Amino acid sequence: MKRWYANKMIWAFSVVLVGMALLSAVRIMEAKSLSERRPASKRPVKVKTAVVARGSIEHWVSGEGTARAVRREFLTFENQGRVVFLGEEEDGTTLREGSPVKGPDEGEALGQLIARVDSRDQLQTLKVYEAEMAQATQGVQAAEAQVEQARVELELRESNFKRAQELYRQGAYALSRFESEKSACYSARSALQGAKARLKSSRSRISAVKAQVQRTRLAIEKTSIFAPFDGVITRMNIRVGDYASLNPLNTHDEATLFSTAAVVVVDPTAFEVTLDLPLYYGAMVKEGQAARVRFSGMALPGESATENVSGRVYSVTPAVTPGKRTIRVRIRTDKDSQMLIDGSYVMGRVAVEKRADAILVPRDSLLFENSRPYLFVVNPETKRVTRQSVVMGIQEGEETEIVEGLSEGALVVTQGKYRLVDGAAVEIVYDGRELSRNE
Repeated sequence: MKRWYANKMIWAFSVVLVGMALLSAVRIMEAKSLSERRPASKRPVKVKTAVVARGSIEHWVSGEGTARAVRREFLTFENQGRVVFLGEEEDGTTLREGSPVKGPDEGEALGQLIARVDSRDQLQTLKVYEAEMAQATQGVQAAEAQVEQARVELELRESNFKRAQELYRQGAYALSRFESEKSACYSARSALQGAKARLKSSRSRISAVKAQVQRTRLAIEKTSIFAPFDGVITRMNIRVGDYASLNPLNTHDEATLFSTAAVVVVDPTAFEVTLDLPLYYGAMVKEGQAARVRFSGMALPGESATENVSGRVYSVTPAVTPGKRTIRVRIRTDKDSQMLIDGSYVMGRVAVEKRADAILVPRDSLLFENSRPYLFVVNPETKRVTRQSVVMGIQEGEETEIVEGLSEGALVVTQGKYRLVDGAAVEIVYDGRELSRNE
C-alpha cells in the first residue's frame, strides 16, 4: 500500500515538473516574440533595395527530351554487291561522317551520289537495251516515212481514179484503163494500211524496249545511294571494298538502326523535341505557343549554357500517355538551329502564359510566413520600412509578378531583409534607381 502511494506521488510530481517546464518554454517564446516586435533599434540596418517596375513576364513550363532532326534518312542499298565507289566533297576529299551532301535540285529526281556497289552486270544489260532502243527508234522513223509515202501515193491514185471515173462516164476512157486505175487506188489504200500497221508495231516495240531500259536504270539506281536532301552525313558504315548485303533495317531499335544503315543523313537546320509534361502543366500547352530549347546540363565547348534555340509547339497529344500520366508535347525549332545536335539531351520550355504590363519585383525581395508572401517597402523620406503582404502571380527567373499589394515605383528591400521588422530604420546602400528595367 505504501509503495503504491509513493509511486503515485512520484508520478504527480513528474507531471508538475513537466507542466512547469512547458510554461517556462511558452514564456520564453513570448518574450522572444515581444523582443522581435519591439520598436526598431536606433541604429539603422544597411540594406539594398530595388525599384518596383512594370514590364512583361512569361510563365514557362519545362521538361527534358531528346533533339531529333525533323528530316533524317537511314539509307541502304537495294541491290547487294561490293562497294566500289564513295562520293566526294567539292574539294575532292572522300565523303565521311560530317561531310555535307546536296539533295536534288528543282526538277531533278536524284541528289548527290554518295556510294555505289558493283553494277557492271546491270550496266552491260543497259547497253544492250539502249542498242535495241536505237534500232527500234530507227524502225519507227522508217515506218513513219513509209506511212507518209503511202499516204502521198494514195492521194495520187485517188485523184487519178476520180479523173478516170469522169472520163469513163463521158465515154472518153476505156474500161480496161478505168479498171486499172481502180485497182491501183485499192492497192494504195492497202499499202497505207500496211505501213500504219508496221508503224504501230514499231512503236509497240520501242515502248517495250523503253520499259526494259527504265527497269535496268532503276536497277542501277538501286545499286547506288543518293542524297535525299541537303544535309550532313552523321553515320558512314561502309568503305570501298566492303560487301553490302540486303539486310532489312530494324526500325524498332534505334541503336541497331544507326549501326546497320549504310549511311545516315540528317538536315541540321530544324529539330523536333518530344517532352512528357505532367498532366497539370501539359494541359496548359497549346499548339503554336513559343518555345525554347537548350542543352540539358553542361554546355558544349564554346556554347553558353543559357543559350536557347527558338521554336514553336508543333503538336500536343490530346490523351494521357499510358503508364506515365503525362501529356506528350512536340516542339519544332526554327531554321538555323545549328547549335543543336541530333540525339542530344536537351531542356525544352514552353511559354504558356504572358503578361505584358505586370508589376515586377526581384525574387530576392520576397519573404514568406506560413507560406504567405510579404516584403519590406522603404519610405524614402523616413528611411523606415513597412512590412507589406502581397499576392504573387507569375514567377520566372529572377523576377516575380505582384498581382496585389504593391505599386510601381516603390522601393523594396532585396538584401538585409532578414534583420528587419515592421518600422525598422534602414540605411540604403544601393537603391536600384540607377539601373532601370529598360537599361
